[in-house]
Amino acid sequence: MTTVRFHLEQLEHAGLVRRSVERSGRRGRPAVRYRSVEADLVAARSEMIDALADVAAAGGPAPADEARRAGERWGASVDVPPGDALELTTHVLTRLGFEPEPAGDRLDLRGCPFRAAARRNQQVVCQIHLGLARAVAARADDGASVDVQLLPFVEPTLCQLTLTPTRSTP
Repeated sequence: MTTVRFHLEQLEHAGLVRRSVERSGRRGRPAVRYRSVEADLVAARSEMIDALADVAAAGGPAPADEARRAGERWGASVDVPPGDALELTTHVLTRLGFEPEPAGDRLDLRGCPFRAAARRNQQVVCQIHLGLARAVAARADDGASVDVQLLPFVEPTLCQLTLTPTRSTP
């Protein structure tokens, strides 16, 4: 029991469990009960993203440029399968929760997982997404070059990413 008690105390100290004492009215030690504390990880993640976007928006002379470069670094590091620019971008954005729907040379993004932060700090959050998409599209294996543009909030829950071919190599 000492080992279990030690671990429970560590969990309590970390805020993951809450301890309560139950007195039964009988002789002896009261019963100690532990209950897990439900963490709202979705809210914590969202709040952290908002805080980071606020800091980025407040710092430097060109936060949009810095955000786009950060997105490009992110896009250069993600795993992508072989494919053309539209396929690669669709694959990555699907995996990240954007719910992309191809529509010709455009992707309709209906499920931005960062929508709340993007509404508050478009110049940072949307530019990170643009940089990500540009870097992913640049990794296409078909030799095509595309111009990638992001149109944020064309509708309240819709952003559009256009991928326009600029040149092809034979």
